[in-house]
Amino acid sequence: GDIASIVDREAKRELLSAPIRLEMRDDPSPDKPAWRILWETVNGPVREYVSRPTVRVVESGPIRAALEITREAAGSTIVQTLRLTAGGDRLDVEHNIDWKSTNTLLKAAFPLAASNPKATYDLGLGTIQRGNNHADAYEVPAQWWADLTDASGTFGAAVLNDSKYGWDKPADHVLRLTLLHTPRPGAWPRPFY
Repeated sequence: GDIASIVDREAKRELLSAPIRLEMRDDPSPDKPAWRILWETVNGPVREYVSRPTVRVVESGPIRAALEITREAAGSTIVQTLRLTAGGDRLDVEHNIDWKSTNTLLKAAFPLAASNPKATYDLGLGTIQRGNNHADAYEVPAQWWADLTDASGTFGAAVLNDSKYGWDKPADHVLRLTLLHTPRPGAWPRPFY
């Protein structure tokens, strides 16, 4: 159920160095849990990869093909729909998640073939380049996309996104997008009346 290969046909180049995976990480965030993601959370080991998929074809036509991949992990159900359109130049991935995993951070990890100590992030009104994670800067905001162009400048890949804004870059060739961050039950902020 993991995307194991994406080939740029024009450049005749594989864009991934390993499969794209969904990572579940422990997310204790003891102070300000609704806002803060700890360095130990993004730098520590993955608690569990979302695995054991059920795959079914949901579209198979001359214009578009789609797969639905359903997985369960830590009490949550994750349904991914992967769509390819004829003549298109991207793979669309839609997530529908029934999330019941408290104290958990869910990240999509993109191990790319491109390698660069810096990535470029969209800020809405411009862009910014940031380096690999370190203890003082690791979860960075971005709007619609993040790009990792190889240090050679000859190729790269961008991850487009329509509703998530937290990214990190643990290595020269890996981008990760935060999909869900769940503070412990009863954590701040509580509603004010």
